[in-house]
This record gives sequence, structure tokens and C-alpha cells, in this order.
Amino acid sequence: MKNGKRAIVLAGMFILAAAGISQAIVIHSENPLPGEVIPAVSDYQTTGAEMVGMSVTVFFTAAPSETVLWAATGVDSGAASGAGGDWSLSESGDTFGNPWTLIYQGGKGLLSGFRLDGFAAPDAAQVGVMFDRTFDGNFGTPDSFRGRDFEYLGAEPPFDTFVRYESSVAVGAAPAVGDEFRYLNVAFLYLPGFDDEFTTIPPQPGGLDGDNLRTFSFFQDTNNPIVPEPFTLVLLAGGAVLTLRRRKAAY
Repeated sequence: MKNGKRAIVLAGMFILAAAGISQAIVIHSENPLPGEVIPAVSDYQTTGAEMVGMSVTVFFTAAPSETVLWAATGVDSGAASGAGGDWSLSESGDTFGNPWTLIYQGGKGLLSGFRLDGFAAPDAAQVGVMFDRTFDGNFGTPDSFRGRDFEYLGAEPPFDTFVRYESSVAVGAAPAVGDEFRYLNVAFLYLPGFDDEFTTIPPQPGGLDGDNLRTFSFFQDTNNPIVPEPFTLVLLAGGAVLTLRRRKAAY
């Protein structure tokens, strides 16, 4: 009888494991460090054309990563493309309600992830961009309006997606609210599963293969910061540190 119960329990575990493997998931996480300081938010209705100054780094399983600066391609559109034209990331319209599209033609293994740096511009003349999170649907950083986390348009791809926001953005001497970030990191993996009763399968690389899966679209809201000149940035950072010291002294 005990063996029968054990068999039923194990069968249930395998069913749950199989369900977990077949159901792709999107996991969001964040790391506020090291942190950025800006004078103010300049625009919360950011379009593809207004993300100049952002860099796009794409990762492959069979080739080195590639980094390209974002460029405007139209009145409200922008894109970044690989030197050989084998991949592209594009967006048109307000990023809150309009999707981004990633395309990969193959030839370098899997396209296993990408990293966006909103403050990668070589000079302050570039616009720059921040990634605005959903923040439970609430207003966050002053003048930023509501944000929207990374989410797929339509059916999710078969692999699991790990989305990580890094380096929270503060305005002036005020502490960061926690909805705006400089970096967006997206990685594609297949989570571990069960091979048999006692053996687990380690995580496997996932992503676009350039064959059966060449493209997908996703949403991710962005905002434009007012990018300070280096001297102003130092003053703002100094003000933030001074505020933090005063708070600690109060305790």
C-alpha cells in the first residue's frame, strides 16, 4: 500500500514538472545598484525616434556579442541592427502602447539575450532613455507617468525569459523611487526539468534560432531623462550623498 501511495505521489510530481517545463514563464527582477542621478524627466511619451543614445548588446551561443547604438529611422521610429544585417531590434510610436520587434536571421547559434543601456550616449547631445516599470500601476518618479514591464505581444515563445532591471534612476537629491532604471537585461533559457525520478536536467540555452523562430514582439515602456553635463552630474550626485548623510545623522 505504501509503495502504491509513493507511486501516485511520484506520478503527480512528474505531471507537475512536465507542466512546468511546457509552460514558458517570464521572470522579472531588479538591482538598484549602482544607481544614476538626473535633473528631471523630460518626456514620458517616448517614441522609437527619441531613444537615440541607447546601446543594444545582443548575445549569441556561437559567436561574440555585438553592441550597436540605437538610431532614429523615422519621425517616431528607431532601430539597431547588426553589421551584417542578421539581426535587428526596432520600435515605432509611444513605447507604452506600441511593441518592440526583435528579428534574427541565424548563423551565430541562438540569439540568447540582449542588454539595453539607456545612458550609453557618447555625449550629452544624445537623448538617452530610462526603462519605466509597471510599479503596481502607480505613478512613480515625478513626471514619469505610469510604466509597463517587459511583456510579450501575443503568444510567448517556448523558452523561459529572465528580465532584469539594473541601476535605478533618482531625480536630483531625492532618493530613487524604484520605477526607472538605466539597464534592461533579457536572457532566454529553458529552466531545469526532470529526466527521471532522481535526475534533473540543467538549464539549457534558449532564444531565436533564425529558422523555426526568427522574431517576436514585446512591450517595454521608456522615458527620456534630461541628461546633465558631467559637472552638473557631479553636483547632483554630491547633493544625493549629502541628503543620505543627513538622514543617517537623524537616526
